[in-house]
Amino acid sequence: MADKLSGQWETDQEHGKNENFKKYHTAIGLGADVVDQFSKVRDALEYEINGTKMTCKVLIGGKVIKTYDDIEEGKEVSIEGVDGKPCLFCYRIKNGKWVETYKPGDGKGIEVETTKVVNGNKLTITHNIVGKDIAYTYTATKK
Repeated sequence: MADKLSGQWETDQEHGKNENFKKYHTAIGLGADVVDQFSKVRDALEYEINGTKMTCKVLIGGKVIKTYDDIEEGKEVSIEGVDGKPCLFCYRIKNGKWVETYKPGDGKGIEVETTKVVNGNKLTITHNIVGKDIAYTYTATKK
């Protein structure tokens, strides 16, 4: 799975055009202004995987806006979440899927599990709020 995920993936459309976009982002606690701003974004994710370590870059408009370096599979680390707050992040490969977990750094709030599935040059990303029936799915194409 890791070898399939390596490379750069660009979202297929603006995030706001995907089903459940607003419902999901409101449920995780993002303000209306941030949800509106993010709804107009098409971003890209660039993965470099070296053994059990992963580096991910988030790009908007071709510019790197965030880099997560040398994160080890199965090891929980503190990163900055989409809301700018610290969160605990971990990735692992489970049943042939790339699975990420995001937990609030202070232990309070929403936990999210994200699955990433590669099928040819398409990446399907699904964010699920743990304990709630709210999910947000979108696709990206390998560049």
